[in-house]
Amino acid sequence: MKKIRILRGTLLVTLALAAYLVLPNHLGKYMMTVMNSALIYFVVCLGIQVILGMGGMVSFAAISFMGVGAYATAIFSMRAGLPILLSVAGAMVISALFALLIGMVLLRLKGTFFTFSTVALVQITYSVFNNWRAVTGGPDGIAGVPNFSIGGLQAKTSDQNYLVLLTAAILCALVVVRLRKTNLGRALSSVRDNEIAAQVMGVNVYKTKVTAFVIAAIFAGLGGALMTHTNHFVGASSFTFDQSTTFVIMAMLGGVTSTPGVFVGTLLITMLPEWLKPLQEYIRLFYGLGVMLLMVFMPMGLAGLYRKIAGQVRERLHLGYKTRIGAGGQAEV
Repeated sequence: MKKIRILRGTLLVTLALAAYLVLPNHLGKYMMTVMNSALIYFVVCLGIQVILGMGGMVSFAAISFMGVGAYATAIFSMRAGLPILLSVAGAMVISALFALLIGMVLLRLKGTFFTFSTVALVQITYSVFNNWRAVTGGPDGIAGVPNFSIGGLQAKTSDQNYLVLLTAAILCALVVVRLRKTNLGRALSSVRDNEIAAQVMGVNVYKTKVTAFVIAAIFAGLGGALMTHTNHFVGASSFTFDQSTTFVIMAMLGGVTSTPGVFVGTLLITMLPEWLKPLQEYIRLFYGLGVMLLMVFMPMGLAGLYRKIAGQVRERLHLGYKTRIGAGGQAEV
């Protein structure tokens, strides 16, 4: 087991170094822009992993909090004149506070009632983003948002934005991996599996759910802030219910309980429109069919399929080893 962990860690470090050093030199400007979008979406989907994969709550509200974070960082950086890092941090705080207020109400509901309430939240926030001209700019949005900058360093090109986004994505992924091993992560898992049993064991189910809802909103708000400074623009058209369902599909395709799986699902769904450019008008048809097939044949996503195949391979290798020992006439210890 220890050797497997070391091998897995080595592989992840190698992939991270390759992502930093190799991809920027081999992808064109357009594909680098697509990759930047995938990294932003991955950060948002990590929040979905927390609330759905760990907590078992189906929520479409990520796009609402992403919008709050996007507009907040634009206002902080342009109208208040705050540095970029403070603007992004402020966007995360605003998203968290908004999620806390909303979550304290919506999480009184359970199951499908909660899910449908988040659908309503998406419609409400989109309407606000699209019509509150004094704050959001209405349909015109807010343009001219400044670049990422730390001190005197600025990210002015897609390659430089990629390095910023990749660093943010890796840090967020490490936070989620660590979160799973904390008391909160274990509490979320117990709530997901059986709320009554979790309550009997002393878990405050309501507080745990609200906490997960807020954490998911923080990731979504960060994703919105990253998107705004990458694109130098924020508009209501980015925060529709269609985009919200796409985020859920991304997380479920890769495997909502696996952080690497969520990244793979995000990357695949982001690249799909590029691969199917001649069939753009049918892209939602492919999404729908894909979700149906996913639920039937791979309910745990690609990560679940990988674990299943790996388990079968290990079992066969183990059985083959025992058979060889038996044939050799040696007793097992």
